[in-house]
Amino acid sequence: QATADLPVTFDLGHLVHASVFAALAQLGGAGSSAAVDRCSQRFSIFVGAFHEDPDFRALVLKFLWRGLAFVEESCSYLAYDDCSLWLRHEAARLESVLESGTFAESAWRVLCRKATPVLAAFLSLADRHHGLDALSSGPGWRRNLWLRLARLLLTPAEGFSASTAACEALTRFAQPNAGSVAAAADEPACQLPFAAEVVSSLRKLRQALADANLGYSGGWPSQLMSEFPGTPIGAALDDCGGSGDVAAVLAGDLLLLSRASILNGDAGADVHRLVADLLERQARTDATADASSESEQPARLAAAVWAASVEWRDCLRLSAALMARADGLAASLTEAADGVRRCADLPLAALEHFQLGFSRAGMVAALTNPGHRSAWCRQVRDCGPAVENLLAKVVQLAQEAAAEARAAWQRVQCVQLFLDTVSLPFDAESSVPEGLIQPVRLWNSFLANPHASFKTVTAIRLIEAFLTQTDADIASSLTCCVCDESDEGDEGSPAHLLLACGHRLCRDCSGLPDESESDEDVELADDEQAAEQDGRNSDEAEDAEEPDGSPAGASARLRCPVCQESGVAAAAPAGASFGVRAEFRARCNTFMMETVGRLTFGGGPEPPSPELCRHLVAYVTACDAGGPSETKEFAFFTQNRDPSPVFRSFILQQLLRYSRDSVQQQLTEHLASARDILGQAAAVDLARIVCHCLEDLRMAKLANQVRPDLRLKLALSHLQTGLADQPQPDCLDGLSSLATGRAALTALADALAEDEQRLAGERLDRPATVARSHLKSCRPARVFLLRSLASRLGGGGAVRLLRQHRWLAEVFGDELGGGAAGQDNRGGASQPELLLCHSEEFRTARKAVWQLVLGMGNQRLSCDQRMQSLAAASVVHQLQAMEPRPASLEDVEPQIFVSQLLPEALSSQLGRQLLELLELQVPGQRPEVQHQLRSLLLHAAYLAAVAQPGRSSLLDFFQQLPTKASGWFLPGMPHDLMFEAVQAIRARPAEGENPTLWNPTLYLCPSGHPYIITECGRPWTRGRCNVCQRQIGGAGHDADPDNQVQLDRPDQSQRGFLEDPSDRGGWRSLPAGCVAALRLL
Repeated sequence: QATADLPVTFDLGHLVHASVFAALAQLGGAGSSAAVDRCSQRFSIFVGAFHEDPDFRALVLKFLWRGLAFVEESCSYLAYDDCSLWLRHEAARLESVLESGTFAESAWRVLCRKATPVLAAFLSLADRHHGLDALSSGPGWRRNLWLRLARLLLTPAEGFSASTAACEALTRFAQPNAGSVAAAADEPACQLPFAAEVVSSLRKLRQALADANLGYSGGWPSQLMSEFPGTPIGAALDDCGGSGDVAAVLAGDLLLLSRASILNGDAGADVHRLVADLLERQARTDATADASSESEQPARLAAAVWAASVEWRDCLRLSAALMARADGLAASLTEAADGVRRCADLPLAALEHFQLGFSRAGMVAALTNPGHRSAWCRQVRDCGPAVENLLAKVVQLAQEAAAEARAAWQRVQCVQLFLDTVSLPFDAESSVPEGLIQPVRLWNSFLANPHASFKTVTAIRLIEAFLTQTDADIASSLTCCVCDESDEGDEGSPAHLLLACGHRLCRDCSGLPDESESDEDVELADDEQAAEQDGRNSDEAEDAEEPDGSPAGASARLRCPVCQESGVAAAAPAGASFGVRAEFRARCNTFMMETVGRLTFGGGPEPPSPELCRHLVAYVTACDAGGPSETKEFAFFTQNRDPSPVFRSFILQQLLRYSRDSVQQQLTEHLASARDILGQAAAVDLARIVCHCLEDLRMAKLANQVRPDLRLKLALSHLQTGLADQPQPDCLDGLSSLATGRAALTALADALAEDEQRLAGERLDRPATVARSHLKSCRPARVFLLRSLASRLGGGGAVRLLRQHRWLAEVFGDELGGGAAGQDNRGGASQPELLLCHSEEFRTARKAVWQLVLGMGNQRLSCDQRMQSLAAASVVHQLQAMEPRPASLEDVEPQIFVSQLLPEALSSQLGRQLLELLELQVPGQRPEVQHQLRSLLLHAAYLAAVAQPGRSSLLDFFQQLPTKASGWFLPGMPHDLMFEAVQAIRARPAEGENPTLWNPTLYLCPSGHPYIITECGRPWTRGRCNVCQRQIGGAGHDADPDNQVQLDRPDQSQRGFLEDPSDRGGWRSLPAGCVAALRLL
């Protein structure tokens, strides 16, 4: 408009038209097709509104006028420091002086250049989250609200100093040579104009209310709903109408703006819509809670929506995470949306519908189909973390409902555990006929008992019944239906016949002669002639059947003694199901341990019931009804005998760790009567299991102490409780004391072996005083500590440690050699005697030989001839290295002297061989080295003499090493680098490329050098090979004739070192170190 300073009217609209293209270019738009499309939409919306809407035109011109003034006043220093820089810049931008035009034209160009960043700043602010769409589409209240908020936020009355966003945008776009500043074309498209600014205003208001600490009875949401309508943005929302749409629109926009904090990136549109509707319903409920205010105020509803999104963020986030992973859960909740009226109801409703999804026909049918069972496991594994987080949240909202939801989730987990540990391995092996193991039975039993919980005995009993029935089904498929004779391929067992009804019948029960006696008599009807003969004689064969069930003749048509169905019998495949039942029971052991460990003792804060604890103790203590001398290794199958105590140990350890008091009385009573009920051997086995479990618990408590000195102090305090020399297996207190002592000795061995130099000081003063009395008086304690030290330091290290500390040398005097006679064995004890000192027979024989040699006894040795020879040779070996020798041996050789005392011991074949080993001399070696070599030979002779029948795994390894070394070690053969490069390029499209059209192709130049053409994979231009400089490529998507295309180039790595062709697959995807370690092991 004309003023006193500028009497001529100037239309800024021309300046807008001249600068809008440059402003859009400065916003960016060449990065992606979406950005280009959005740039075109901005231009059409802006130009249309600028011409047709006078309010928008006035807003743009006002922003432009104030923006130019702001740039001149505040941002000119950013461009040029003085006039000379400005003149050089202007001269450089003109193509020639003659084309500069008149002064007015030059001034117009300068003005357009200054208006461009101002318009770019306006467009970037006005189109945040696609805000300009409110001017071209949607209800009228959106346009009115956009204009109202734009005047408020972009052109405040006091200038741009009140609008931080406008100042920052103008400063950013007015930078010298700013170029293209990419606008957020990929921002979420919000429906509420300036939704981000509305949310920011609500957040600032809440912080202000918190700082002012105003007293409102309903908490901060009530404060926010009361105060927000009085703010400028709140007043704008109320004045522009749209009260019925603001809550729904803002709820959807909030989820878009806070997608990282509420919705995950993989949440679909159905999840977004469901959560938005729930937020709207919650906001309307909160807004109508205060009857004194107008609940339908748009500003009040907007504040209620934002407050609900903040207050119930965790509930919405955790529920949305589960809906994003569970197929169909969002749709199921949408159908039942009437039952979910509040945000607090969503977590529990999500859990209930998620668990109901497993009861639908599709998921139940998946359990009956071996090919689809993995879908059940995959669904449970994918949703497991989300369900656990949601359960933890539900506990805070409704504890009783959370307990029921957790029990239902545990039933789902139990079926998944059975599939993973039992069913899926058998499906992969195809060793069990289809339908024999049916996981759907377990799931149906859970559905029929919806209140079954793993914290009570009900769920465990359901599992027992299911496993027992499945084991019986497997047994019936492997044994004769009359005599229960197994057909698992054992030598001498008769081959079974498979009847038409599916039952098995051994040849003894069928009455047919054995194959070895008459093959012609037992030949089955497998051709047409035999079938016809069977058809003609079927009635006579049935009538001629004898009362005991055996046929009168050798016919292959038999009647089942169980179901009385008659039909042709076929030979059952021998050995087809060998070991299936044992493998099933072993896998059920694993399944039950996983179930008890994860669901009973680890599934939630509530403890197991006392009845369940007593039931689990029965797995360890109950005896089998089939015989009093055998223990019940696996409680589900009364006829099973598991040789390993892993299952019972695991159950007992869980019970003792959870609550020892709940099982102590029952365990004590059973231990007291175990010898009479189970027998001595079984009672000792049970006592060993109990002792090991108690020892593990003591070790776990010691491990909780982080500081080593405090851990050692705690272990020594446990050691003071005393160690029984031979605890009775029927005394729980004695076993507990023994376990405490063993754990303390283990911790002491760890401390001694940790650092010999550092531990030689004050840290060993306490063990010297506390442990000496216990170890000297208890031989089993010394043996256990010696084993622990030898396992950590080796034999030689244990010897050095024992001799390094005086109190240890005093305690282990007998084990160090010479202690029986009170002599100082200066030659040193041989390592075999130290490592084998726990052999009572050897130690007794060696002690008796020493007493004979030193004249302290004249009794005859009571051990066998083999142990006498070993003990005599050991004493001779010690005497050879002893300085000074005893007085009785000063003038005679040790082997002659011992031979005179024990002629039978050293005159036997073993004794003569041992003396030959002790006389072995290695030329050029010192006497100390000779002694050590003879010690090793004596050790080897001892091991060979006392070895148990069977083979050594270490010996087998060395025997197989020459023949299998090529398969155990991976040479460093070169890989095909070109193959790997092509695979890497194909797997990762370039930025901005369409993955579906990305097809890199390998070509060979005329000289055979490879090169790659990306994008579509077909040449468009020509170039030169970087190796031979010959022409490569082509034109018009056609390669030159001399260039060869390699569409499918195989891996050309050297493979000569692989002997087994089946071993080639999969190794190259592993690191080289892993492959080498796997093959070595």
